[in-house]
Amino acid sequence: MHIIKDLSVIVVDDSKYARDQIKRAIFDLPFQKVYEADGGFTALAIMRQRPVHLVLSDFRMMKMSGLAFLKIVKESPELKDIPFIMLLENTDVGGDKDSLKAGVDGILVKPLDSDGTRRLILDILAKTIDRDKEKMYVAMEMADINRKAGRIDGAITEYEKAVQSKDNIASRIPLGTLYIEKEDYKKSMKHFMGALKLDPNCLEAMLGMGRMFKEMGDYPKALKVLEDGLKRAESARKSPELLGYANYNIGKIQLEMDQVKPALESFAKAAAATPDNQELQIKIGSALMEKDLHEEAVDYFKKAIIIDPTKLHVYNLVGISLRKLNRYKEAIQEYRKALNLMPNDENIHYNMARAYYEMGDMKQAETTIRKAINIRPKFEDAVQLLRAILNPETVTSMPESK
Repeated sequence: MHIIKDLSVIVVDDSKYARDQIKRAIFDLPFQKVYEADGGFTALAIMRQRPVHLVLSDFRMMKMSGLAFLKIVKESPELKDIPFIMLLENTDVGGDKDSLKAGVDGILVKPLDSDGTRRLILDILAKTIDRDKEKMYVAMEMADINRKAGRIDGAITEYEKAVQSKDNIASRIPLGTLYIEKEDYKKSMKHFMGALKLDPNCLEAMLGMGRMFKEMGDYPKALKVLEDGLKRAESARKSPELLGYANYNIGKIQLEMDQVKPALESFAKAAAATPDNQELQIKIGSALMEKDLHEEAVDYFKKAIIIDPTKLHVYNLVGISLRKLNRYKEAIQEYRKALNLMPNDENIHYNMARAYYEMGDMKQAETTIRKAINIRPKFEDAVQLLRAILNPETVTSMPESK
């Protein structure tokens, strides 16, 4: 029952050991939240402050009996519809009859049988769940399976089923994204607008629309949509991480429009929003590298290294940018750091050899490129670089760095 992931349960028993036993019996049920209470008074305080969708309560408790607790729940207008399961001992003579008379929804006898416990809970919740929402979750699960397997059409079909069962943002956003991949921009817009109808401040929808307009080649409209989305998200106090990615996407489009200074400002805001987000630092650096803004790219790559010094490919990116800035010795230092992490990476050896080659140190270039070829004998770019080192007149151009 997928709907359980939206539900919360409270386990009530004055014994911590007993509460742990009950929680073990329902371990496989993916409740959103499992609350604990050491008696009826504590449980009532929790239930009146937080959403609870099921009660599992012991019958025999010291300060307030389970039966007294049940009667209060069933007599309270705001709590009476919450399903209540009473947990009895074999020695609780008449407890079942008294509980049924007080309006209990189900009875379990200790020690609990896990299968029987789960079966009763599912049977009781099945009477109260939103059937349309359950269908939505089933369809979304199938959509995710199809999406991970690369079956785009299958994923679209299931996400459409989910939206038809219960309109929801979690299906609208991936639908909009998948329709971009199919270049069906009309349907893409329909689903992003549908998400905005459910939440006018949905930044994910605005980001999707920005991507859509970018794919269509309409950069001014993409920029306008993203800037509008960012303003809405800031006023709605969306998560810093989401705001960071919004600023990053704005910066990317500004670069495409050759608005370098505004792009650098947007990237700075993106990095400041989540300074510990290494992935975002690398994305910004890579975007700058693509536009040959290598000086700025190096700064972001080095920030990413500070966050996590174990990422091999970041040293490589720093090295590539430094080489393109003709800062060959610094580039070689970065490649050596990468080789400390992965000594047998042929691409790093290739890039280091390329730096030696461009600075005119043919002896070191040859030694280094032969290491790359020894690791991967059919490394064609490395073989071409070796030819250039040994016979410069036979090679007119070199492959790009790896």
